[in-house]
Formats: sequence, C-alpha cells, structure tokens
Amino acid sequence: METASPVTIITRADIELSGNTSVEDVLNNVAANSFGSWRGKSGYGSGYSGTSSVDLRGLGATLVLLDGRRLPGTGGSGGSEYDTSSIPLAIVDRIEILRDGASAIYGSDAVAGVVNIITKKEFDGVTLSVQTESPDVDGGLTTRYELSAGATGERGSLVFVAQHEDQNEITDAAIYGKDAAFSSYSPVARGTYTDDAGDSHYYANMDLCGATPNTGALSSSLGDYCGYAYGNVTWLYGSSTKDNVLSKFTYSLTDDLTLKGRVSAIKNETWSRYAPTPVSTTTLTMDADNPNNPTDYDISSIAFRTAQLGNRDTKYDTSVIDYVVGLDGTTDIGKSVDWNVNYQHTTSTETTHNYNLTNDTAVQTLIDDGDLDIFNVAGESASDWYSDLDDALTDANHTGIWEVDQVRDIFDGSASTDLYTGDMFTLSGVVGAEYEHLKFIQKSDPESGAGFVSGGSGGDDVDAKRDRTSFYAEFVFQLPYNIELDTAIRNDDYKLSGNTGDEVVSSSFSDTTHRVALSYRPTDSLLLRATWGEAFRAPTMSELYSSRSFSFPNAYDTLYCDVEGNASSNPNYCQNTQQHLTWYGGNPDLQPETSDSYTLGFVWNITQDLSWELGYWSIKYDNKVEDLDVDDIIALEAATGSSSNITRGADGTITSIQSGYVNLSTYQTSGYDMKVNYKIPTSIGDFGVSLDASYIDEWKYKASDSDPYTDYAGQTGYPDLRANLGVDWSMDDYFASLYFSYIGDQDNELYGDSYYKIPSYTKTNLTAGYHTPWNGKVTLGIANLFNRDAPAQYAGWRGIDDNLYDIGGRTLQFRYEQKF
Repeated sequence: METASPVTIITRADIELSGNTSVEDVLNNVAANSFGSWRGKSGYGSGYSGTSSVDLRGLGATLVLLDGRRLPGTGGSGGSEYDTSSIPLAIVDRIEILRDGASAIYGSDAVAGVVNIITKKEFDGVTLSVQTESPDVDGGLTTRYELSAGATGERGSLVFVAQHEDQNEITDAAIYGKDAAFSSYSPVARGTYTDDAGDSHYYANMDLCGATPNTGALSSSLGDYCGYAYGNVTWLYGSSTKDNVLSKFTYSLTDDLTLKGRVSAIKNETWSRYAPTPVSTTTLTMDADNPNNPTDYDISSIAFRTAQLGNRDTKYDTSVIDYVVGLDGTTDIGKSVDWNVNYQHTTSTETTHNYNLTNDTAVQTLIDDGDLDIFNVAGESASDWYSDLDDALTDANHTGIWEVDQVRDIFDGSASTDLYTGDMFTLSGVVGAEYEHLKFIQKSDPESGAGFVSGGSGGDDVDAKRDRTSFYAEFVFQLPYNIELDTAIRNDDYKLSGNTGDEVVSSSFSDTTHRVALSYRPTDSLLLRATWGEAFRAPTMSELYSSRSFSFPNAYDTLYCDVEGNASSNPNYCQNTQQHLTWYGGNPDLQPETSDSYTLGFVWNITQDLSWELGYWSIKYDNKVEDLDVDDIIALEAATGSSSNITRGADGTITSIQSGYVNLSTYQTSGYDMKVNYKIPTSIGDFGVSLDASYIDEWKYKASDSDPYTDYAGQTGYPDLRANLGVDWSMDDYFASLYFSYIGDQDNELYGDSYYKIPSYTKTNLTAGYHTPWNGKVTLGIANLFNRDAPAQYAGWRGIDDNLYDIGGRTLQFRYEQKF
C-alpha cells in the first residue's frame, strides 16, 4: 500500500481465506476487475471454450506477468489476452496488481493495469495436498492434487511444484432447466416458398415435431414449424483436465554472481458441447421438381439442424513449454552496479477439434440428388426417418480443426545503481533493453476456411512474425521534505510481416511512453501520492494479418423488423439473439492503441493496526481497435435505407454481413478505489478486517470521434460498485474467515417496452481450518454460503451474466495438506 503507485497485494494466506480456489476466481473477484472476466464456456471457438482472462477496469487491456515476465498470449486473441486458468494455484506465493497504466515500464498491454503472479521462491521439504469442490448444481465436481518440493542451501535453492486438476462439465439444463429457449433451426426442416399469388409460406412436417427429440411446435404468420430446444443438450462449462509443473532454481556461482532459471510446462484438455449444427453458413434450397419437395414451388430457403449427426463436441488442447535462464550480478566500477541478463524461450500450441459440423455443399448435393428426404415425403415413421437421415448425412459430417503455434524468444538485460548521493537529494536509476522475436501461425482446415462449413468458424488464418526492440530507463529522486519523484521512459519499436492470403505485407510502428509518479510523506503515518502515465497496446497478429473469416454474432435486424414492419409476422427472427453470418478480415494499416491515465490518493496508517487507502483514477483510451460492430452496421443501414456491408435474401432477411478491424473508438473511465486493513488482537484470538472497494464514476464509450459519448456506468453488465469484505480469525492452530463479495445494482435494461433493474448481489464464503500436530492442515469451506442465485437479465437466452456472478450455487470445499 505504501508505494508511489497504487498496488494491490494478495498473499497466499489471503487467497486461502477468501474461499477462491483458482487463480481465475481470485482475479475475477478483485474489485478493480470492474465488470468481471471471461470464463471459458461452450459454444465459443478459437480456444475460448477453455480459457479465462482478466479485464481490469473493463477496458480489455490488462498485462499478466509470471514472476515479472510475460506469459504467452492466447491464440484466439492474437496474443493480446492471457489465460489465467492455465496458472495453477499451487505455484502461487502472492499476486500483485498494479492499478495504473504502466507501459513506460512494462510495454504493450499495460493500459488498465498489470497483474504480476509471483511464484514460490524458496521451499524446504515436501508438501502433498488434495482438494475437492462440489457445487449445488449437477456437475462441476473439481478435484486437484498438488505436490510441492524444495531445498535451500548455502549457495542456492530449488523448488518444484506440480498440479493435476479434473473438472466435470456443468450443463445449461442444470442451470436454466429444460426447454429454456428454442431455435427456428431444428432437425425437422422448415422450408420457405412463394405461391402463385406472391405470398410467402413456411412448410414443415408437423407430424414429426413431437416424435423428434427436443423439438416443439412454433408458429408465425408464414405458418407453423418445429423449433429446437438447444439448451437441453448444451453445456455451459466444459469438462477439463489440467496438468502443470514448474521448477525454479538459483545458484550462487560467486559472491557477486548468481545463476537462476525457471522451467514450466502446461498441458490442458477441455471438452465442451454445443447444440447440433444448424446449416446456416450457406442457404439450402430445393427445386420444385425435386422428388422430396412436398410443395409445388421452389423452396428458396431451408432451415435445418443436423441433429441426426449428434451434438457439436469440441476438444481444445493447449500445451506450453517455457523456460528462462539468467545471471544476476554486482560489479564495482567506482559505484556498485547491479545487473542482470536473461533469455526466455516459449513454445505454445493450441488445437481445437470441432466434431459433427456440417459441410453445406455436401448437404445441398444430397438434396439436389434426391438422396436426402429432409421433409419425410416418403412418410416413414419418425424413428426410421431420423435413422435414414443419419445415414444419408454421413458424407456431410465434418470435423473442423483450428491450430495456433507460437514460438517466442526474448533477450533482455538491465543495470541499476545509485547515481548520486548528496545532502539534499539522491538519485537512483535503472536502464535496460529487450529484444523479442515472435512467430505466430494460426490456421483452420481448408473446408472451414473456404466458408461452406456450418457450426464452427474458420478462415481467419495467420502466418506472421514480429520483432520488437525496446529500451527503457527509470530514475528515482529522493528529495527534501520526504518527497520522492519516480520517472520512467520506454521506447518500443515493432517490425512485422504477415501473409494475408493474397500477399505478404509488412508493417512497422513505434511508441515512446512516459510515466511520472510523485509521493510525499508529511508525517510518518501519512503518504500522499500521484501518478501520470502513458500506455499503449500493439495490434495483434490476428488484427493485422488474419485472412477472411466468419462468425455468427447476435444482432437485431432493425431495417427488416422495425422499418419494414416484419417484427410481428416473423417474431422468431426479430429478436436480439438472432445470429447473422458475418465476415471479418485483418487490417495491416492498424496503429497502436494509446492511453493517458492518472491517479491521485493517499495511504494513512491511522494506528499500527489500522490503515486506510483512498485513490482516484482516470483513464482515457484512444484509437481502440474494434471490429466494425454488427449493431452499428445494421443501425446505419436502417438510418440510410441501404448498406454495402449487408447482403439480404429474397425474403428480406440478412444472409451475410461484411465487417473488419479499424482504429476507431474511444473509452473514458474514472472512479475511486478504497482499501482498509484492520488487525484486532484479543484474548480469544487475532481478528482481521479487510475492505477492498472500487466505484466507477463514469465509463464512457464512443464509436468514433464524431460520435457523442455514451456512459454505461451503472447499467446492465457495468456495475458501478464492487467491494470485498473479509473478516478472519486465528487462534493457536485454528483459523476461520467470512468473505463477502458485493456487486452493485444495475439500471436501465430495456426489454420490450419496459426497463428493469438488476438488484445488487452479495456472495458469502465461509472457510475454517485446523493445523494438525503431525504437520497437516485441514480446510473446510462453503462458497456461496446462502446459495444466492445470480440476478436474472433479459438479454440473451441464458439470461445470467456468468462473467460477473456465481452460477454454481452453494459449493462445498475440502482441502487436506500434509508437509514432510
């Protein structure tokens, strides 16, 4: 708390008393993590089904370090996000969070702050532990096994930590119940045709609805059809197996020279499940003379889900090997200079297999050849028809493959010394340099990349490399009257090249960032501080060089539904959850995102046992790289009557949208952080109280310079207040804690013609434990003690923001640890 910069330190003891049992859960509950963090869930490609991330201040630009060194970024984010779920809690000694822009010290991505995960440094002996968690909902059982071993001698130390974790899936039905939502794409096909009078109609074999699994009758002005209850078969969170090992060593070669190193290996496997594939990337049709056409007209579009092939199961594998070796030394050149040189090598591989996707071209060929009786014109029983379609669709079954390979080499070094010592002030400084080479390859299977496979995503292939050269310096002035001035400057120079599919394109840019921090101690117990800093985020390899790809974002079709008045006649299409085929591509002309931030605050040690920190922060984030937002593209079309970015079918609905990356938007956010620590020794044990709170005064966004700001603070998904209150107790070999996590209410969620208020939410964790006489430790916990349900929202079929809230219900926890 007593540095010039605002830093939150979460110790291992804090983590164990909080009831949070993983690194991603710890970070997700930090008050400065304003709007929650991504947690891997089914239905998302590019590795997002099996990764988690942290998002300080809700700005999407948080740098994560391991022992002060960069983690490899996830492939799906192009390297800009960091998988916090890949870091085993077993290796963590503490977590430090710098709540300030710090690119002048750390380089790219440190816009909203820096998370530095510090691993165990010295350890003697062997510790074995086992931990289980069982939530109230069906599924989600988690078991972890940990091994820690180490030795410390006169000349060095060695630490080895390993963790194995198994976690079971949690289905959507376990959370939301059966038949929570229906899709117009079902295994009972629906065809659209136009009669001689020019009127459009739906055709569906309604006799099959009740006899086909998870289907039910729906209706519209165009006719009845069968919908599919996709939530009955999907998983919210996948099942996973994670294996992690880390080893660190230090060895004193001489009194002034130390060899150090770290080796870590990660291997994770996640299985997720989404509903059977809707054939939606291309439009299926059927000619009037087709023997399987139940009408006398050409069928212009067919909505069909290939449930006969089975659910879309996805296997996501990731493996990372990372090692660092370096020398720390001290050299006397008239002054004592501390220096270090390091080399880091990282290889990271991610592979996703998407099973039971559908080759649209093969399905269309089966229809045209009369081999796919999609409407059961033959009049078979439902079971025979379903089985025959399963056999016929075998040739259309497709396994999508997505792979990312990253190879990174970093050379760095620094030197620090006291530059001047005088009666009035002292000056200390550090200078350093880094060189990084990164090779980034991302590819999907050719069929998915060609854009005729439904049920997945693909085509955003990247083959690129990047060289970064950085120089930095930091100087600390100790001035009279207990004033300290800390200044930093850093220059990062990037040279990149990538194959966009048509040609090899080169890019280059550089950024120089500055930082100033000032602290003043008017009394021994009071520290006043202020910081100003610049930060930036370099465009990712995917944003710069990805080839043409597609996805299916949700958006409401304003032109068709409202302007043209089709909302009542086609209500299933006219909703916010309607997905649209959208094409994306990289932009080699992108420039870095930039930000300015400042903080102002104080730390007051009121007594030896009571301290209070209060600070104000403000961040302006410019030139943000964004996809051209689908909602914005649709809104512009509705306002002007046409859009070259949107293609529509014969019935007027959207068939595809063209999007891409641009430097466009600006964010402006500010707020207050407060932290209180109070220790209370008594005759019945030592009590501790800690409060960590963050209030957002504004969180404003505008899509371009010409647009006005929109302030989202306090609205749905953007709570303006988050706070954590911990009360702990210890006496002799016993300890216990209550930990309260609070998320403020949110206003103004529009649903239909009404506004709804999302109430505040408090989650309570109870933890208690005992240190045994035989060097063991037993810990029992109940997370979400009062089984609080996450508040309902109205946007999206799931209706709960699981990035913010606990959806597992009351969770029983047990941990046993044995030291030898």
